[in-house]
Amino acid sequence: MNLILPCSICVEYGRIFYLPIRDFMMKRLKVSFLLFFFICVSVCLPLAGFSQDFTVADALKGLEKKYTGKSFKAHFHQTTNLAALDINDTSSGQVWFSHPGKMRWQYILPRPYVFITNGQTIWFYQPRENQISVGNAGDFFKAGAGGTFLSDFSQVRENYSSRLKTVSVNDYTLELTPKKAVPEVALIEIKAHRPSHEIYQVITQNIHSDTTTFDFTDTRFVSPDPDLFEFIIPEGISVIEMD
Repeated sequence: MNLILPCSICVEYGRIFYLPIRDFMMKRLKVSFLLFFFICVSVCLPLAGFSQDFTVADALKGLEKKYTGKSFKAHFHQTTNLAALDINDTSSGQVWFSHPGKMRWQYILPRPYVFITNGQTIWFYQPRENQISVGNAGDFFKAGAGGTFLSDFSQVRENYSSRLKTVSVNDYTLELTPKKAVPEVALIEIKAHRPSHEIYQVITQNIHSDTTTFDFTDTRFVSPDPDLFEFIIPEGISVIEMD
């Protein structure tokens, strides 16, 4: 007498028969795999096409529409890497941008200090040292150093060659190379969300491969107080002229 293995009842072409459970499970697995494969193809192919249709022109147009002539503020985390010495330095705070060329970088951690520019003059104030450095903004922020292009995004097409480094459904990376070579900035990477075009990271690299990474969060488009971009030097403070 033959033993009957655990089985399932199957119906095929109008006939009822017993299928051993092992064969039944293999059949179910094949069906499940084919269904999974079909879903992946159905979903991923349109998404791949969606990414491939996104161009440099789309990125620039979206970023210009969102940032040109706009004022905004954000929290930032900054990481600076000195390649030759393999040294990393981190800091964080809040930043304000206002068109054209106005910025205020308010550093909170690990120690308080502030960079301020009204587009013409730059002030670097270190309260603990009771010291301020003053210089020409145009000389200091050459070719977008310090993220200055964020305060006047219209300069990007004029001053940089652009290419898409990466594209996905959720974000993209735009790579900018200065048309006129300067030591301070050899390369800029902008990472932005899709479809909002909100910038969440900027990486600048100089000719020595030193990099500065700015991660932005809680970005808000606001009309800041104009006094944020001015600085009145108090009496008794040490003043240093920037070269």
